Amino acid sequence: MRKSKFLLLMMSLMVVFALSAAGCKSNSSSDKGEGTLALYLTDAATENYKAVYVSIGEVYVHAKGDSELEDGWQIVATPNKTYNLLELVNGVMEELGVTDLETGSYSQLRMILSKTPDNGDNILGIKHKYPNYIITSDDEEIPLKVPSGYQTGIKLVSGFDIIKGQTLELVLDFDASRSVVKAGMSGKYLLKPTIKVIESMNNPYVEGWVTNKEGGIQGAIVSAQIFYPQENGAGETVEVYTSTLTDERGFYLMYLPSGEYNIVAYRSPGEASGPAFGPGCEWIDASGNLGYEADFVLEENVTGSLDVRVTLEEGQTVSISALKSAQCNGQETEIEVAHMGLGSDENGQSVIDINGVMVLPVGKYTIVAKTQEIEFVKTVVIKETTKLVVFDFTS
Repeated sequence: MRKSKFLLLMMSLMVVFALSAAGCKSNSSSDKGEGTLALYLTDAATENYKAVYVSIGEVYVHAKGDSELEDGWQIVATPNKTYNLLELVNGVMEELGVTDLETGSYSQLRMILSKTPDNGDNILGIKHKYPNYIITSDDEEIPLKVPSGYQTGIKLVSGFDIIKGQTLELVLDFDASRSVVKAGMSGKYLLKPTIKVIESMNNPYVEGWVTNKEGGIQGAIVSAQIFYPQENGAGETVEVYTSTLTDERGFYLMYLPSGEYNIVAYRSPGEASGPAFGPGCEWIDASGNLGYEADFVLEENVTGSLDVRVTLEEGQTVSISALKSAQCNGQETEIEVAHMGLGSDENGQSVIDINGVMVLPVGKYTIVAKTQEIEFVKTVVIKETTKLVVFDFTS
């Protein structure tokens, strides 16, 4: 009798275990399959050029952990197209590709730039001469050298998950203002891409109008900035997450991940001195997939110029930001008013760049100049003249 009860108990436990294992197997297999990845391109705008063209050949993704794919890389888009980044502003996005992927986690993306442009025309009605180039305010077409070459591509470390039966939309935000670097006194320019990867679904957006007393201001830069304060002001930094340009009506729109931002609007006169509009600043706490509005009525300001001279070693590039104190919704903060990038040219020697000029409204600024290894900070007062500031990264 006891033996029968023991066998019955053992059989019951085996049945329960088998059903549990089958359930686990069923749940595990149900997670396998395919989802969809959709890739889009947009731009954080710049007013320094008439056009910034980049040619994108392919985009790859890298699977986490074990993978049957060679080195874990898989191609997901082959646009083979030349894009004018300055046309991709105010929420305008260009589709790079849509593909099905196995479910699972992916660790990064890799963008391969093309060595040849497509067969289209540029804004001047001329066939593309170069795969990557700028058009200046004087309608000059200047090629962009890619220091890292075209073979390794641009690695974008941004993990994401593909879920069975669902579509994940990723936007590659190509920041033209920080990607184009003036190469010393050589007249050449470098392309050192700065790209953020944003999930477009369930993200907030901010929109609004930039005006003065006469109406809308066209071509004002509106940026979403994050201020990182530090004790005693030492090491304070400002990150410009993204930016855009107002249209002919003074309207703008930006998509953002959830977070707290200073929305900053500024219209540069685009010349050494003269009137400018702003800057204006408004703080927002954006979350969910909600829309936020930040309108600006900017006052006209007189400007001066900052002449930045930088000494660099071969292959170095430097990011230069002009920060100033501001009130955003009554909160004291720091905002970036202007930015530029400078780099050494190809002669293998140090170079002093005397052409780095920022146009700024008169006032007090903190100028931050930094390479990957070194950072210098100087305080300057801009008047209706030219102010010289020098940074030496070779000593």
